[in-house]
Amino acid sequence: ITKRGETSSESMSKINLNSYLLLVTVVCLLLIGIIILTSVSTVYSQEKFGNPYHFLFHQLAHMVAGLIAAFAVYKIRLDFLKKYSTFLFIGNIILLAAVFIPGLNFATKGAKRWIQLGPVTLQPVEFLKLSFIIFLSAWMAKLAQSNFKKKRKGAMHPIVICVSLFLITALMLFFQPDLSSLAVIGAIMVIIYFLSETPSWHIILLLLVLGLGFFYVVRAAPHASNRIAVYLDPDYDPMGLGYQVRQVQIAIGSGGLFGLGVGMSNQKFGFLPEIMSDTIFATFAEETGFLGSSLLLALFLSFLWVGFKISRESTDRFNSLAAAGITSWIIIQAFVNMGAMLRIIPLTGIAMP
Repeated sequence: ITKRGETSSESMSKINLNSYLLLVTVVCLLLIGIIILTSVSTVYSQEKFGNPYHFLFHQLAHMVAGLIAAFAVYKIRLDFLKKYSTFLFIGNIILLAAVFIPGLNFATKGAKRWIQLGPVTLQPVEFLKLSFIIFLSAWMAKLAQSNFKKKRKGAMHPIVICVSLFLITALMLFFQPDLSSLAVIGAIMVIIYFLSETPSWHIILLLLVLGLGFFYVVRAAPHASNRIAVYLDPDYDPMGLGYQVRQVQIAIGSGGLFGLGVGMSNQKFGFLPEIMSDTIFATFAEETGFLGSSLLLALFLSFLWVGFKISRESTDRFNSLAAAGITSWIIIQAFVNMGAMLRIIPLTGIAMP
């Protein structure tokens, strides 16, 4: 199906161009991720395993598995995912609940977010984000086929169902706790709902409900309140709660324009906490400087542009919403992580994609 005045070959060439641009962007992000992880992990890897490249091999193994999985999913028709989206979502909810089962869960620093299956550790919420996008896209696409906006403009059931599903997810994430992932899922839900051309007052009501709910959750969670206190006052408990924020600022500031050079970070020698996950962007900025950080930002902006271009040019509503949802998922996590490192927003536990 092509746009008016456009031949099928022209339409196909656009699709191929988008695909190649997306592939190049993802490959560049993967390579940068491998390079910076190798740099920041050598010290800790040598201390713990006696091999400076332990985490490099670990990450490469995961990348190979991921590429194989990507090829397998590429071969699955999207209408198949649409058909079984409800089962995928319910299955992920059950998997998310499994983190509370003693003997099956894996807890660290007071958080129960992982499931231990032999040598493999899984974080169910990451699978939930994808299944939630697929399910919500399929459901909103089906709703659009019934001309919801014209025939059922006053109907409340879509927003009630959305909020209900979100509350079920929120309840389990609150007790893990994983408020950062909860915020990401909420943002994705609003974007997909908005792109489904639902009535404007639905969006306003949805934002109001989510805003009030998130305010209550932050007030009820001590660690979230502490992070906001540190954000408002950088000198708050400088050797305790505010230590990580201060070290992040030192790392980014030390990078200057051109950086200290790949592998030359000072913060990786035990100064910066969570250096291989939450704060890896700070080390990247320290080693590559403002120019390297700008390149990374440009790659994510390229991913954003291509992702929404694919969404806009898709003739199928489900495909369009799913593309927009997945693009938003990756970009929100990237921008939230970078924003937290730059103290634009409070510190979060979201890792750089």
